[in-house]
Amino acid sequence: MDYLLTNEGAALMTQAVSGKNLIFTRAEAGTGYSSSPAMLTQVIGSLQTLDMSVTHEGSDVRITCFLTNRELEQGYTLKQLGIYARLAETEADTLVVIGQQYSGEMIHPFADGEAEYEFVILMKASGTSSITVESGAGSLVTKRELNAHVNRMDNPHGVTKEDIGLDKVPNLTVDDMAPSFMEAEKRENVRSGEKSTILWGKVRKWLSDLKSGAFAIIANNCTTTEEGTVLDGRQGKALQDQIVELREADSEINSNIDALKKPVADGKALIASAITSKGVATEADAAFEIMAANVQKIKNGYTTKSQYIEIFMYSTGTYRGTFSNLSRVNGISRMNFSVSTGSGRQRGFNWSLSGNVITFNVTGEEGGTNQTLGVTGFQIV
Repeated sequence: MDYLLTNEGAALMTQAVSGKNLIFTRAEAGTGYSSSPAMLTQVIGSLQTLDMSVTHEGSDVRITCFLTNRELEQGYTLKQLGIYARLAETEADTLVVIGQQYSGEMIHPFADGEAEYEFVILMKASGTSSITVESGAGSLVTKRELNAHVNRMDNPHGVTKEDIGLDKVPNLTVDDMAPSFMEAEKRENVRSGEKSTILWGKVRKWLSDLKSGAFAIIANNCTTTEEGTVLDGRQGKALQDQIVELREADSEINSNIDALKKPVADGKALIASAITSKGVATEADAAFEIMAANVQKIKNGYTTKSQYIEIFMYSTGTYRGTFSNLSRVNGISRMNFSVSTGSGRQRGFNWSLSGNVITFNVTGEEGGTNQTLGVTGFQIV
């Protein structure tokens, strides 16, 4: 890029040589091109303002312009670079130096990657000239300048430890620090950015609440007897499976018990009926203890009873009679027959038992008028 003084720039430089103060105010980049650049008073198609620094040593004036694409959303072709200045006693500035290049240089947008460009303009001026840069014209710090400043290790600003409070900080490594802290009042999760005293207080609260469990060994079985162990959560599934199996077995046992209740009840009813039939009244739902006691009350052996029935025989033949007023008859072991009065004689005797009724047949022979036969002395079991 070729640089030259504009007509107004030459006039300002003349006044600067005569002792007036020349102030460089700004630098602009544009996309235009002029066949008469010396006539320009401003950059054509101005798109960006550049950072600028000016150094003046003797008659040498060095103007350095810095261009960055940090805030550039669309790229463009840089064809003009202009430097503006004014005299100290005037407020308006004007274009004093213009640089042009017909083909230009492509300035890419920031999205394509960060880029910085440096343009240097050298000028000659009288040693008595006063040249400065207006405040604000050099406000942009380039990445290169920033990195250079950051990498300085000679403390360029002369900062002391008192300035930043380091005199109140123990000169210890992290490993040697022993912070004092209080246990937190309640359990809370730790958060990024909290002070170490707060973090340790929360940790202490968790450990205190967990007590010995915080330091216990996890056992994944239900057989360990080692002290200081806690059960692994996986054992919960194993225990729950066993509980389900026990409940299923218990349900099956109860079902079998229910199935046995009716046969047992029916059996008790039969036993109660048999005991009752032996002369000892027993309820069907009586306890087994009562049934056993009632069994002991049943009388065994034979009971001799005598009952007399008269049979009047008027002729030889067979006569039938019954004993039906008996309270209990299970069997008859013996029945005696005798003639109580008269002269009738026994020819034959037989008997049978049906329920509580004894039926007998007596065959006799007439021995006179109004003869009487008697049946006596039978034994009932």
